Amino acid sequence: MNKRFPVLFTVLLLLLCAARPSDCGIFTVLAAQSASAPAAEYPTVYKGQDYSRVYDYSYYIKRYPSVLKTTGNNPKKVLKNFVTAGMKKGRRGCAGFKVRSYIYGNADLRRKYGNDLKKYYLHYQNKGYKSSKRKRTAVKITKMVSPAVSLDGISYAKVYDYFYYTAAHPEVRKSCGYDDLAVLRHYVENGYPLREKARSEVSEKSFASVEKNILRQMLARTDTAKETDQIILVIDHNLTLWQKNAKGTWKQKLNAYCGYGQNGLSADRTEGDRTTPIGSFPILHAFGNAANPGTAMEWKDITPNSYWSGEQATYNTWVESPYRISGEHLEDYYQYKYAMAIGFNRNPVIYKKGSAIFLHCKSYDHWYTGGCVSVEEDVMRKLLLKCRNGVRIIIIRKREDLSSF
Repeated sequence: MNKRFPVLFTVLLLLLCAARPSDCGIFTVLAAQSASAPAAEYPTVYKGQDYSRVYDYSYYIKRYPSVLKTTGNNPKKVLKNFVTAGMKKGRRGCAGFKVRSYIYGNADLRRKYGNDLKKYYLHYQNKGYKSSKRKRTAVKITKMVSPAVSLDGISYAKVYDYFYYTAAHPEVRKSCGYDDLAVLRHYVENGYPLREKARSEVSEKSFASVEKNILRQMLARTDTAKETDQIILVIDHNLTLWQKNAKGTWKQKLNAYCGYGQNGLSADRTEGDRTTPIGSFPILHAFGNAANPGTAMEWKDITPNSYWSGEQATYNTWVESPYRISGEHLEDYYQYKYAMAIGFNRNPVIYKKGSAIFLHCKSYDHWYTGGCVSVEEDVMRKLLLKCRNGVRIIIIRKREDLSSF
């Protein structure tokens, strides 16, 4: 059809109306209908991209009449306004698509696009409309579906709820926009360290569960985890045993309080400073004054001739000697009823750097040691029964230090 026809037809109707006033009413209606061209005649393609599924000229100018102040009644300029400004502001361009609804209803797209609103429009225009599932989210979703609860492989679902947290922190919701993952990150970095309540029901047990998962992920990423499938982890006064299963997942097998050097933990200990060394070390073997409780680890029975040598030639090694030598006479220590030798200061052995660093039973009346790690006797027995050759121990001050080992 000639594009000038609607205009010519309108002029003709007006002339007829003037000639025959009695028919003016019907001609006025016809003239008004012809003056408004069908929506299909208004442009929907801008720079090669079609926007017909998210944009309708008549709907847009009716909803946002102020646009005409800058574009005039120029359909091309109105389309340009929608593409360059309207989509960035989240404006609704047609009855069949509402960007907020589409964002709320598609968690996977929120992970991809965050607050880049234009990408949601384009996704629906080019792909989403083909999916019945996507089409159901195009208009009527008013509440965010499946907001993020996992970050960096850790689920915070037991301690965090998006709606509860944003209600308590509207400023976070405002700054993060539609990016629910950014809201979760804000909680993890700011609220979680303070154990802030971020859901209607939360307990210390819930936080403990999340902590375990965080620790599991951090441990799995360590260099030590690549060398063994069992790790004894000491973080300050907490000792845990972790074991990797056939699927490669680390599981916590034991959790207990522990003691360590009277003067704390040290990354650069020396003989006699009464500190426990920080680092990742192999467990050399198990030993004890008591009989082997049934461990699968290499076991050594302490005899009257057993020493952990302080002599320069045999420094920091187990020595059987009928004569007294410097170092620890192992039989003299009831704490060594059950013990494991920690491979500190080995390969190479440095004289006077420190020797006889063990994991052993605690003293009767105190937790501190001269440099070893101590646990209750029943915990020591459980460790021996659960551990096998190849187990390693990591000793650190705080969990964030795990990345170094």
